[in-house]
Amino acid sequence: MPPAYGPVMKPSAFAGVLAVVILAAACGSKPPSAGPSPTPSSPPSATPPSVLRITVAGNISLTTIGETSQLTATAQLSDGTTQDVSAVATWTSTDPVTLEVSSRGMVTVRRYGAAYVYAAYVGKQSGLTIRATPAGTFITYGRVREPGSGSVSGATIATNTGVSMTTGSDGTFSLGALTGTVQLSVTMAGFEPATVPVTPDEYQDVAIQRIVRVNAGQGVSLTLAPHDMDYAPAPGVRCYPCRLIRVSVASAGVLELAATWTVARTQLNIWVKDASLATEGTETNRASGTLRVTPGELQVYVGMPSDVDYYIPLTFTTTIR
Repeated sequence: MPPAYGPVMKPSAFAGVLAVVILAAACGSKPPSAGPSPTPSSPPSATPPSVLRITVAGNISLTTIGETSQLTATAQLSDGTTQDVSAVATWTSTDPVTLEVSSRGMVTVRRYGAAYVYAAYVGKQSGLTIRATPAGTFITYGRVREPGSGSVSGATIATNTGVSMTTGSDGTFSLGALTGTVQLSVTMAGFEPATVPVTPDEYQDVAIQRIVRVNAGQGVSLTLAPHDMDYAPAPGVRCYPCRLIRVSVASAGVLELAATWTVARTQLNIWVKDASLATEGTETNRASGTLRVTPGELQVYVGMPSDVDYYIPLTFTTTIR
Protein backbone atom coordinates (compact mmCIF):
# COMPACT_ATOMS: atom_id res chain seq x y z
CA MET A 1 0.00 0.00 0.00
CA PRO A 2 1.54 3.39 -0.97
CA PRO A 3 2.33 5.81 1.86
CA ALA A 4 -0.32 8.60 2.59
CA TYR A 5 1.85 11.58 1.75
CA GLY A 6 -0.53 13.17 -0.80
CA PRO A 7 0.41 14.24 -4.29
CA VAL A 8 4.04 14.80 -4.95
CA MET A 9 4.98 18.09 -6.69
CA LYS A 10 7.35 17.85 -9.48
CA PRO A 11 10.69 19.59 -8.90
CA SER A 12 10.20 21.99 -11.82
CA ALA A 13 6.78 23.21 -10.63
CA PHE A 14 8.01 23.61 -7.06
CA ALA A 15 10.92 25.74 -8.23
CA GLY A 16 8.58 28.07 -10.19
CA VAL A 17 6.31 28.73 -7.19
CA LEU A 18 9.28 29.32 -4.91
CA ALA A 19 10.70 31.91 -7.35
CA VAL A 20 7.44 33.88 -7.38
CA VAL A 21 7.24 33.93 -3.55
CA ILE A 22 10.87 35.09 -3.22
CA LEU A 23 10.38 37.86 -5.84
CA ALA A 24 7.24 39.20 -4.14
CA ALA A 25 8.93 39.31 -0.76
CA ALA A 26 11.93 41.16 -2.18
CA CYS A 27 9.74 43.89 -3.76
CA GLY A 28 7.58 44.32 -0.65
CA SER A 29 4.42 43.94 -2.74
CA LYS A 30 1.18 42.37 -1.72
CA PRO A 31 -0.93 40.13 -3.78
CA PRO A 32 -3.34 42.12 -6.00
CA SER A 33 -6.77 42.85 -4.50
CA ALA A 34 -10.13 43.61 -6.09
CA GLY A 35 -10.38 47.11 -4.34
CA PRO A 36 -13.45 48.64 -2.66
CA SER A 37 -16.85 48.05 -4.17
CA PRO A 38 -18.35 51.20 -5.85
CA THR A 39 -21.17 52.91 -3.90
CA PRO A 40 -24.42 52.83 -5.88
CA SER A 41 -25.45 56.38 -7.00
CA SER A 42 -28.84 57.76 -5.87
CA PRO A 43 -31.39 58.48 -8.58
CA PRO A 44 -31.74 62.26 -9.37
CA SER A 45 -34.43 63.98 -7.25
CA ALA A 46 -37.55 65.21 -9.07
CA THR A 47 -37.84 69.02 -9.59
CA PRO A 48 -40.90 70.35 -7.71
CA PRO A 49 -43.54 71.96 -9.93
CA SER A 50 -43.45 75.76 -10.24
CA VAL A 51 -46.33 78.17 -9.65
CA LEU A 52 -47.67 79.52 -12.93
CA ARG A 53 -50.29 81.85 -11.47
CA ILE A 54 -52.72 82.23 -8.61
CA THR A 55 -56.43 83.01 -8.59
CA VAL A 56 -58.57 84.47 -5.82
CA ALA A 57 -62.25 83.63 -5.33
CA GLY A 58 -64.96 84.46 -2.82
CA ASN A 59 -68.03 86.59 -2.18
CA ILE A 60 -67.41 90.14 -3.47
CA SER A 61 -70.80 91.71 -2.60
CA LEU A 62 -71.32 92.37 1.10
CA THR A 63 -74.26 94.26 2.58
CA THR A 64 -73.80 94.81 6.33
CA ILE A 65 -71.20 96.20 8.71
CA GLY A 66 -69.38 93.30 10.38
CA GLU A 67 -70.17 90.82 7.61
CA THR A 68 -67.33 88.49 6.62
CA SER A 69 -66.25 86.70 3.47
CA GLN A 70 -63.59 83.97 3.30
CA LEU A 71 -61.45 84.38 0.20
CA THR A 72 -59.41 81.49 -1.18
CA ALA A 73 -56.15 81.70 -3.12
CA THR A 74 -55.43 78.81 -5.48
CA ALA A 75 -52.09 78.23 -7.19
CA GLN A 76 -51.97 76.66 -10.66
CA LEU A 77 -48.82 74.52 -10.88
CA SER A 78 -46.67 73.61 -13.87
CA ASP A 79 -47.54 69.90 -13.56
CA GLY A 80 -51.23 70.65 -14.17
CA THR A 81 -52.32 70.39 -10.54
CA THR A 82 -53.66 73.07 -8.19
CA GLN A 83 -52.93 73.87 -4.56
CA ASP A 84 -54.85 75.89 -1.96
CA VAL A 85 -52.37 78.51 -0.70
CA SER A 86 -54.80 80.67 1.28
CA ALA A 87 -53.03 79.97 4.58
CA VAL A 88 -49.51 80.76 3.30
CA ALA A 89 -50.19 83.67 0.92
CA THR A 90 -49.75 87.31 1.96
CA TRP A 91 -53.10 89.13 1.99
CA THR A 92 -53.53 92.89 1.53
CA SER A 93 -56.49 95.30 1.41
CA THR A 94 -56.03 98.63 -0.36
CA ASP A 95 -58.44 100.18 2.17
CA PRO A 96 -58.30 98.31 5.49
CA VAL A 97 -60.43 101.00 7.14
CA THR A 98 -63.29 99.87 4.89
CA LEU A 99 -62.51 96.19 4.29
CA GLU A 100 -60.09 94.46 6.65
CA VAL A 101 -58.45 91.18 5.59
CA SER A 102 -56.80 88.62 7.88
CA SER A 103 -53.57 86.74 7.25
CA ARG A 104 -55.64 83.81 5.96
CA GLY A 105 -57.93 85.76 3.62
CA MET A 106 -60.95 86.49 5.84
CA VAL A 107 -62.50 89.84 4.83
CA THR A 108 -64.53 91.86 7.37
CA VAL A 109 -66.66 94.93 6.55
CA ARG A 110 -65.67 97.87 8.80
CA ARG A 111 -67.55 100.59 6.89
CA TYR A 112 -69.45 100.87 3.62
CA GLY A 113 -67.37 101.31 0.48
CA ALA A 114 -65.03 99.27 -1.67
CA ALA A 115 -61.45 98.00 -1.70
CA TYR A 116 -59.21 95.77 -3.76
CA VAL A 117 -58.14 92.72 -1.74
CA TYR A 118 -55.32 90.61 -3.15
CA ALA A 119 -53.09 87.67 -2.30
CA ALA A 120 -49.39 87.33 -3.13
CA TYR A 121 -47.51 84.02 -3.25
CA VAL A 122 -44.00 83.23 -4.60
CA GLY A 123 -43.96 86.30 -6.82
CA LYS A 124 -47.49 85.87 -8.20
CA GLN A 125 -50.54 87.84 -7.13
CA SER A 126 -54.25 88.13 -7.85
CA GLY A 127 -57.24 89.78 -6.21
CA LEU A 128 -60.81 91.02 -6.32
CA THR A 129 -62.62 94.34 -5.90
CA ILE A 130 -65.04 93.85 -3.02
CA ARG A 131 -68.03 96.16 -2.53
CA ALA A 132 -69.84 96.67 0.75
CA THR A 133 -73.17 98.52 0.61
CA PRO A 134 -76.76 97.71 1.65
CA ALA A 135 -79.16 96.20 -0.87
CA GLY A 136 -80.68 98.83 -3.15
CA THR A 137 -77.76 101.26 -2.74
CA PHE A 138 -74.52 101.86 -4.62
CA ILE A 139 -70.94 102.94 -4.00
CA THR A 140 -68.50 105.40 -5.48
CA TYR A 141 -64.74 104.96 -5.27
CA GLY A 142 -61.62 106.35 -6.89
CA ARG A 143 -58.60 108.61 -6.39
CA VAL A 144 -57.98 112.34 -5.95
CA ARG A 145 -54.89 113.57 -7.79
CA GLU A 146 -53.06 116.74 -8.72
CA PRO A 147 -52.27 116.62 -12.46
CA GLY A 148 -48.57 116.19 -13.07
CA SER A 149 -47.85 115.60 -9.36
CA GLY A 150 -49.75 112.49 -8.20
CA SER A 151 -52.12 111.54 -5.39
CA VAL A 152 -53.57 114.06 -2.92
CA SER A 153 -53.97 112.72 0.62
CA GLY A 154 -56.11 114.37 3.28
CA ALA A 155 -58.67 115.82 0.86
CA THR A 156 -62.27 115.89 2.09
CA ILE A 157 -64.79 114.00 -0.03
CA ALA A 158 -68.42 114.87 0.72
CA THR A 159 -71.67 113.98 -1.03
CA ASN A 160 -74.90 115.89 -1.30
CA THR A 161 -76.46 113.05 0.71
CA GLY A 162 -74.36 113.79 3.80
CA VAL A 163 -71.76 110.99 3.50
CA SER A 164 -68.12 112.11 3.73
CA MET A 165 -64.55 110.96 4.34
CA THR A 166 -60.94 112.03 3.78
CA THR A 167 -58.62 110.50 1.21
CA GLY A 168 -55.92 108.07 2.30
CA SER A 169 -52.17 108.36 1.84
CA ASP A 170 -52.52 107.24 -1.78
CA GLY A 171 -55.39 109.64 -2.50
CA THR A 172 -58.01 106.90 -2.65
CA PHE A 173 -61.57 107.03 -1.33
CA SER A 174 -64.73 104.94 -1.32
CA LEU A 175 -68.24 105.70 -0.10
CA GLY A 176 -71.21 103.36 0.14
CA ALA A 177 -74.90 103.31 1.03
CA LEU A 178 -75.61 105.94 -1.66
CA THR A 179 -78.96 106.46 -3.40
CA GLY A 180 -80.39 108.83 -5.98
CA THR A 181 -78.38 111.44 -7.87
CA VAL A 182 -75.07 112.02 -6.11
CA GLN A 183 -72.36 114.62 -6.56
CA LEU A 184 -68.96 114.64 -4.90
CA SER A 185 -67.53 117.85 -3.48
CA VAL A 186 -63.76 117.74 -3.08
CA THR A 187 -61.99 120.30 -0.89
CA MET A 188 -58.40 120.65 0.24
CA ALA A 189 -56.50 123.60 1.71
CA GLY A 190 -54.51 125.37 -1.01
CA PHE A 191 -56.48 123.75 -3.86
CA GLU A 192 -59.41 124.86 -5.98
CA PRO A 193 -62.60 123.04 -4.91
CA ALA A 194 -64.04 120.54 -7.37
CA THR A 195 -67.52 119.10 -7.91
CA VAL A 196 -67.86 115.76 -9.69
CA PRO A 197 -71.04 113.90 -10.71
CA VAL A 198 -71.09 110.27 -9.56
CA THR A 199 -71.67 107.31 -11.83
CA PRO A 200 -72.90 104.48 -9.56
CA ASP A 201 -70.40 101.68 -8.90
CA GLU A 202 -67.76 103.12 -11.21
CA TYR A 203 -64.23 104.35 -10.55
CA GLN A 204 -63.86 108.14 -10.21
CA ASP A 205 -60.68 109.89 -11.36
CA VAL A 206 -60.87 113.26 -9.56
CA ALA A 207 -58.35 115.97 -10.44
CA ILE A 208 -57.90 119.11 -8.33
CA GLN A 209 -55.67 122.11 -9.05
CA ARG A 210 -53.57 124.18 -6.70
CA ILE A 211 -54.78 127.77 -6.35
CA VAL A 212 -52.78 130.08 -8.63
CA ARG A 213 -53.19 133.77 -7.83
CA VAL A 214 -51.33 136.79 -9.27
CA ASN A 215 -51.77 140.54 -8.96
CA ALA A 216 -52.43 142.59 -12.09
CA GLY A 217 -49.02 143.52 -13.49
CA GLN A 218 -47.45 140.21 -12.43
CA GLY A 219 -46.92 136.88 -14.16
CA VAL A 220 -46.45 133.21 -13.38
CA SER A 221 -44.89 130.13 -15.00
CA LEU A 222 -47.06 127.00 -15.20
CA THR A 223 -47.15 123.63 -16.92
CA LEU A 224 -50.17 122.03 -18.53
CA ALA A 225 -50.09 118.28 -17.89
CA PRO A 226 -51.79 115.48 -19.85
CA HIS A 227 -55.26 114.80 -18.40
CA ASP A 228 -55.09 118.11 -16.55
CA MET A 229 -58.11 120.04 -15.32
CA ASP A 230 -61.34 120.24 -17.29
CA TYR A 231 -63.15 123.59 -17.04
CA ALA A 232 -66.10 125.25 -18.74
CA PRO A 233 -65.15 128.95 -18.84
CA ALA A 234 -68.32 129.82 -20.76
CA PRO A 235 -71.53 128.00 -21.79
CA GLY A 236 -70.71 125.42 -24.43
CA VAL A 237 -66.96 126.04 -24.13
CA ARG A 238 -64.51 123.43 -22.93
CA CYS A 239 -60.97 124.13 -21.75
CA TYR A 240 -59.06 120.84 -21.40
CA PRO A 241 -56.27 120.62 -20.44
CA CYS A 242 -56.68 123.90 -18.62
CA ARG A 243 -55.30 126.02 -15.79
CA LEU A 244 -57.33 128.47 -13.74
CA ILE A 245 -55.43 131.63 -12.80
CA ARG A 246 -56.97 134.15 -10.38
CA VAL A 247 -55.92 137.71 -11.24
CA SER A 248 -56.41 140.32 -8.50
CA VAL A 249 -57.12 143.83 -9.84
CA ALA A 250 -56.56 146.76 -7.46
CA SER A 251 -57.70 149.63 -9.71
CA ALA A 252 -59.72 150.18 -12.86
CA GLY A 253 -57.93 150.22 -16.19
CA VAL A 254 -57.10 148.21 -19.29
CA LEU A 255 -55.65 144.78 -18.57
CA GLU A 256 -53.59 142.86 -21.12
CA LEU A 257 -53.31 139.09 -20.69
CA ALA A 258 -50.75 137.02 -22.57
CA ALA A 259 -49.56 133.42 -22.67
CA THR A 260 -46.36 132.23 -24.33
CA TRP A 261 -44.99 128.73 -24.83
CA THR A 262 -42.30 126.91 -26.81
CA VAL A 263 -43.76 123.46 -27.48
CA ALA A 264 -44.47 122.93 -31.17
CA ARG A 265 -47.92 121.87 -32.48
CA THR A 266 -49.53 123.73 -29.57
CA GLN A 267 -52.20 126.44 -29.78
CA LEU A 268 -53.31 127.79 -26.41
CA ASN A 269 -56.38 129.92 -25.80
CA ILE A 270 -57.25 132.46 -23.09
CA TRP A 271 -60.74 132.84 -21.63
CA VAL A 272 -61.98 135.17 -18.90
CA LYS A 273 -65.05 134.08 -16.97
CA ASP A 274 -67.98 136.52 -17.12
CA ALA A 275 -66.03 138.84 -19.44
CA SER A 276 -66.01 139.45 -23.16
CA LEU A 277 -62.54 138.05 -23.73
CA ALA A 278 -61.96 134.78 -25.51
CA THR A 279 -58.78 134.89 -27.54
CA GLU A 280 -56.96 132.33 -29.65
CA GLY A 281 -53.25 132.55 -30.29
CA THR A 282 -52.68 134.34 -33.60
CA GLU A 283 -48.92 134.64 -33.34
CA THR A 284 -46.41 131.81 -33.16
CA ASN A 285 -46.36 130.45 -29.60
CA ARG A 286 -48.28 133.42 -28.19
CA ALA A 287 -51.88 134.30 -27.30
CA SER A 288 -52.99 137.66 -25.92
CA GLY A 289 -55.96 139.96 -25.41
CA THR A 290 -57.08 143.08 -23.55
CA LEU A 291 -60.19 144.07 -21.59
CA ARG A 292 -61.37 146.88 -19.35
CA VAL A 293 -61.43 145.91 -15.69
CA THR A 294 -62.62 147.23 -12.34
CA PRO A 295 -61.24 146.32 -8.90
CA GLY A 296 -61.87 142.72 -8.01
CA GLU A 297 -60.76 139.25 -9.05
CA LEU A 298 -60.83 137.75 -12.53
CA GLN A 299 -60.94 134.04 -13.20
CA VAL A 300 -58.69 133.49 -16.23
CA TYR A 301 -58.43 130.15 -18.02
CA VAL A 302 -55.47 129.17 -20.19
CA GLY A 303 -55.56 125.92 -22.12
CA MET A 304 -56.75 123.98 -25.13
CA PRO A 305 -60.13 122.71 -26.32
CA SER A 306 -58.95 119.07 -26.52
CA ASP A 307 -56.66 116.81 -24.52
CA VAL A 308 -53.01 116.23 -25.39
CA ASP A 309 -50.51 113.56 -24.36
CA TYR A 310 -47.56 115.84 -23.68
CA TYR A 311 -46.57 118.54 -21.16
CA ILE A 312 -46.76 122.23 -22.12
CA PRO A 313 -44.68 124.69 -20.04
CA LEU A 314 -46.10 128.21 -20.41
CA THR A 315 -45.62 131.71 -19.08
CA PHE A 316 -48.67 133.82 -18.23
CA THR A 317 -48.22 137.60 -17.90
CA THR A 318 -50.49 140.55 -17.09
CA THR A 319 -50.07 144.26 -17.79
CA ILE A 320 -52.33 146.95 -16.35
CA ARG A 321 -52.52 150.51 -17.69
